[in-house]
Parts: sequence; structure tokens; C-alpha cells
Amino acid sequence: MHQKSGKELREDLAKEADRYKEQLSEYGEIARAKGVEFAEVAKTSTQDIRVNLQEQAGNLKEQVSKQALT
Repeated sequence: MHQKSGKELREDLAKEADRYKEQLSEYGEIARAKGVEFAEVAKTSTQDIRVNLQEQAGNLKEQVSKQALT
């Protein structure tokens, strides 16, 4: 096994750097896709919570109105 020349070492380092850049790019794409997915879930959940709260507020108003009449 011989010691690599500076040129060989730089080439090896450049190849490794390219490989890591590609990997990081793939991870970035996965992270973006997951982020979009999580945002959609959060949006849907927020809408569901809002609807439930509105229904509960309406029910509470009805109960208060009925109690006021009795």
C-alpha cells in the first residue's frame, strides 16, 4: 500500500464530498415531503378542533338559554 499523491487524495475527497452532497440532498427531499405531510395533518386537525369547539359552544348556549327560561 503506497501513500497517495496530493492529486489522488483530492480526487478521493471530491468523490466522497459528492456522495455526501447527494445523500444530503435526498434527506432534504424526504424532510420537505414529511414537512408538507405534517402541515396537512395539522391543518386538518385544526379544522376538526374548530368545528368541535363551535358545536360545543352552540350546545352550551342552548343549555344556558334553557336554564334561563326555567
